[in-house]
Amino acid sequence: MLLFADLDKMKSINDNLGHKKGDEALITVASILKKVFRESDIIARVGGDEFVVLGITAQKNDISAFENRLQEQVDIYNASENKNYTISLSVGIAYSDPEKHYSIDDLMSMADTLMYEQKRGKLP
Repeated sequence: MLLFADLDKMKSINDNLGHKKGDEALITVASILKKVFRESDIIARVGGDEFVVLGITAQKNDISAFENRLQEQVDIYNASENKNYTISLSVGIAYSDPEKHYSIDDLMSMADTLMYEQKRGKLP
């Protein structure tokens, strides 16, 4: 399983609150991902506001549990007081079917496409 996540409205956080707050938002996302995923999963920041999680031993039926836990942790953060922004993530998840041999690049591309479809659905 490969999850591709993008922090929504990062530019707005940087432009309106400053880059220090933008950096804090990125650190918050990293902390949320660490709470949601297992120690055996690989979590990486791959771009300015993009993160990838590689769940090496994740099964297809684990995906909805990961999505639910991720949203739960985002909601917990957003419910906390004394912050100037909320966290919103657009997420795409690709799963490597054992009968089909996908490369990491294939999974990244599939998850990235799914993430952008979700992001487009959030635009006003």
